[in-house]
Amino acid sequence: ETAGRPELNTKRERRTRRVRGSFEDIWCSAGSAFHRLRYMLTSESVKAKALEIGFDACGIAPASDHAELQFFSEWLARGFAGSMSYLSRSAERRRDVRNILPSARSVIVTATVYNTDRPYSVACRDRDRAHVARYAWGDDYHVVIEHRLRTLVECLQARSSENFDARVYVDTGPVQER
Repeated sequence: ETAGRPELNTKRERRTRRVRGSFEDIWCSAGSAFHRLRYMLTSESVKAKALEIGFDACGIAPASDHAELQFFSEWLARGFAGSMSYLSRSAERRRDVRNILPSARSVIVTATVYNTDRPYSVACRDRDRAHVARYAWGDDYHVVIEHRLRTLVECLQARSSENFDARVYVDTGPVQER
């Protein structure tokens, strides 16, 4: 092993490997310099990396015009958004993620369970006691999740054989997530 890099069988060896469930650094030699090989990302490897970073679940969907969103305009027109006027202001961008990032081909969606060791609000019947949502007991989830998402994007960009653009949102952008 040289400088933390695996020993190679020949000076000009090139190896690529898809590793089930995890990322693996693959190195090749070019003269005396070592370079990490980049490879095609798979759904499996993206999901595995998300779990490794700390997400509880990860899914991948095509960036497309989803038929379900055809009803969004009608839903807004019928007043179902209530006082959430931002939904109307961002309706066009919400219809298709490619309105925000035209080069998008896939959307990676992650989930985190906010199960803390704090009491459930239903455990106390005292009406004079204030209840705090379980997700609010810890650090601001916007900061925590954004850090994890940025880490995921950096890892994927470092390992991908193709350059790609990405946007990170944690309840902050006009993305229709449901």
